[in-house]
Amino acid sequence: MICYLAKGDVALSITLTLCSTLLAVVAMPTLTWWYLGERIPVPVWGMLFTVLKIVIAIVLIIAIIVAVNHNRMAEVSLVIMAAVVLHNMIGLVSGYGFTKLLGYNQKTCRTVAIEVGKQNSGLSVALAIKYFTPLAALPGGLFSIWHNITGSLLASWWV
Repeated sequence: MICYLAKGDVALSITLTLCSTLLAVVAMPTLTWWYLGERIPVPVWGMLFTVLKIVIAIVLIIAIIVAVNHNRMAEVSLVIMAAVVLHNMIGLVSGYGFTKLLGYNQKTCRTVAIEVGKQNSGLSVALAIKYFTPLAALPGGLFSIWHNITGSLLASWWV
């Protein structure tokens, strides 16, 4: 929807989202294991099957985690909030910038910026709750809210 509002390439956006969602089935457990496996035991296969189940219920999961942690939102440190904002901004700027450097048109640049800047935070929330703690899911829940705000603002600015 954000891509449509930003006058981006909706077909490209759907294709990129489909590819990244399918890739997440393998990438999320594997990357989590690579990043954390030496410090925290990571059940890669269990995570893989969980991702398959979760992809169809992502919006509901985001709503639940925000509702469950609404009283913890004030407890989140500035470092976590800064990481959420920085992650989103780097995604939006690099998605647009690299695509522009490669010579693509404005419509494609907008689409890639939105796709890179808005990630599947619902999936990270669900995996954090299942394999770690509800508090570990809070950055993903905050990111879900934040990237929808910035995506909407960016779409409004581009129109």
